[in-house]
Amino acid sequence: MNRIERAIAKARRNLPPGPGPRGLPALLPTPPANLDFHPAIVAEARNANGAILGYLVAPYGGTPGGALAAARKMQKAIEHTPEIDGSKTRIGATDREGFAQFVISRTGQIVPAGTAEARRILGVPN
Repeated sequence: MNRIERAIAKARRNLPPGPGPRGLPALLPTPPANLDFHPAIVAEARNANGAILGYLVAPYGGTPGGALAAARKMQKAIEHTPEIDGSKTRIGATDREGFAQFVISRTGQIVPAGTAEARRILGVPN
């Protein structure tokens, strides 16, 4: 197996195995890396104490509107999952290359990643 084939095999191992309960993507135990699909919505699922439970990943169309629609769908499923605290869960979107593109607030505000507003939404100090 050459280097590219190994990279593809590694990426496929990191994909969620399929839909989880309540329509959510499967919960990944570690941050997603080397996905073979982009752009993607990524949610850092947390419990009521703020502890990270895992990561939810779902593809979207690459536009801000598509990111917002996919994030809303994920938020709705999170609301029906008692183990996950939606108010503590962080949601973002990657671009076609897999880099952070947007941060999406619980209220539906979508802002470019890396900005002061994105840090405020994520609760990260400036």
